[in-house]
Amino acid sequence: MKSPKKSLKILKDYIFSFFISDNKPSGNLFYMLARFLKHTNRFAAVAKNVRMSAFMPHHMELSVFGINYLSEEQIWNLGAEYLSLNKNQPIKGRAEILEEIVIKNGLQLVMDNNPPRHANIIGWPESKPEQKLIAGKLALKAMLVLNPIVYP
Repeated sequence: MKSPKKSLKILKDYIFSFFISDNKPSGNLFYMLARFLKHTNRFAAVAKNVRMSAFMPHHMELSVFGINYLSEEQIWNLGAEYLSLNKNQPIKGRAEILEEIVIKNGLQLVMDNNPPRHANIIGWPESKPEQKLIAGKLALKAMLVLNPIVYP
């Protein structure tokens, strides 16, 4: 008979496999997403606020990573490995937001896993003012996590 811990790990791995196995939305409204922030104009460190600009789409998409079941160290390593091209300019922080909030704002999440755990938020309106309105709503609901190496 398997131990409860081992059974729980098997169940978690099985459930998580759905999040990273294809390009469909996770379907888990409690799936946590991270938008890595490389520029300080995307957040207010002292106030610990995410700014609207952090959630403005680029070419009608917004790049995020799924971070469920990752430790803090693994999350920062994920961002550093795939986004920090210049090691002298590390990722400054990340905006964490639930998939549920993205969906409730009329957007969709498309998992592409290229790189691993990567997804795009799509379904943005064409109008820049409408994009700003949605980006502002997402920013208000997001939680800022500062990089402990940059902000000890």
